[in-house]
Amino acid sequence: MRRERFSLDNLLRGAGVILILFAFGCVESKTAIKKETITQIQWETNQIIEVPTEGCFIGIWRGDYEDIAGKEKEVVDKYTADAGNPPTILNMTTIVINPLYNDFFPKDIFDAVAKNGVIPLVKYTVKPFKNFKEITEGKFDNKFVNMAIKLKEFGHPIFFGPFFEVNMDWDPKHIPFLQQPPEDFKKAYIHMHKIFTKQGAKNIIWLPTFVANFYGKEIEPYYPGDEYVDWIGFTCYNMIDKGHPSRSLASLIKPFYNSMRRFHPNKPILLCDFGRSRGGGQAEWISKAYSAIKNKFPGIKGAVWGDYFLKSFAGGKDWDSRFTEDTESLQAMRRALSDPYFLGKVYNP
Repeated sequence: MRRERFSLDNLLRGAGVILILFAFGCVESKTAIKKETITQIQWETNQIIEVPTEGCFIGIWRGDYEDIAGKEKEVVDKYTADAGNPPTILNMTTIVINPLYNDFFPKDIFDAVAKNGVIPLVKYTVKPFKNFKEITEGKFDNKFVNMAIKLKEFGHPIFFGPFFEVNMDWDPKHIPFLQQPPEDFKKAYIHMHKIFTKQGAKNIIWLPTFVANFYGKEIEPYYPGDEYVDWIGFTCYNMIDKGHPSRSLASLIKPFYNSMRRFHPNKPILLCDFGRSRGGGQAEWISKAYSAIKNKFPGIKGAVWGDYFLKSFAGGKDWDSRFTEDTESLQAMRRALSDPYFLGKVYNP
C-alpha cells in the first residue's frame, strides 16, 4: 500500500486549511457577539410608555405649538393622510420660561394633542439665559416647581428635553447655552430633574437631546447619568442645500449610535427630528433612512421626521424638508411607513 510521504509542504497545507477555518469561525463568532439582541433588553426608563420590543414609534414635526393651536386634530389627520400611518409622537418644539413673565404652559394645546392619541415632545429652555450656574444656584426654582405641577396635572406622557441639542457646535453666539461647559449643563439638568421629581411629575419622559452629525461636539461629557435619563434623544439632518454633500442617515448617525449603545445599552434612543432637504435624491434618502432604522439601528425606538419650511434659515438660505412637496418623496414615505415595524398611534389616552 502506497503511503503519503510526510513533508513540510503537506504540513503547511493542512495548517493553512485549519487557519482558514479558524479565521472564518472567528469572523462569525465576532459578528454574533456584536449583533444586538434588542428584544432581550430590560429597558431602564419611565414605563408610562412601554418601549416596543420590536418596532419603532413614528412622529412628525410640522411647526411650533403656536402654529398648531386650535387645529391639533387637523395636523394629526393631515400627517396620517400624507404618510399613511398616524403619528405616535408630535414634536411641538420649545417652551420658554422667562422669570419676567407668568408661568407658561399651553395645557389646552397639549391636551388636544394627547386626546388624539399622540405623545407630545417638548424642548425646554429659560430666557434670559446667562449661564447654567444660575439654574444650579436656584434662580429658576420657583418656575420649575410651577412647571412641574402643571405637567403633573397634564397627566399624559410627555417627552421632555431641557436645553435641546446642547452639544451643538454651530452658531453659539445666538444660542448662549451652547457656550457653556458640559459639566455645568449636567449639574443644571440634574438640579431640574430633582425638582420635577420631587413634585411627583411621573408622566415626564426625560430626554437629554444631542446633535449626532458634524454639527455636534462629543456627547459623553454632556451626558447627565443613566439615573436621570429615560430616553436618549438626538437630531440629524442632511443639509445638502447648505453646501454639505449628500450623506445617508446611517453614515451620519453611526458613531453616535454605537457610542450610546456601548455606554448606555439600557436606554432607548429617540430620533427627535431628522430629515433631508428637498432636491434630487430626497425620495431615495427617505427609503434608505427608514430601512437603516429598522435593519441597522434597532436601538432607535422612535423616529420623528422634521417636515417644514424655513425662510432665510442659516446664512440666508431657505430650508425645506417637506416630503409632501414631491410625488416621489411622498410615495417613498408611504412605502417606508407601511412596514408594520413602524408604529403609529400607540398611545390610548
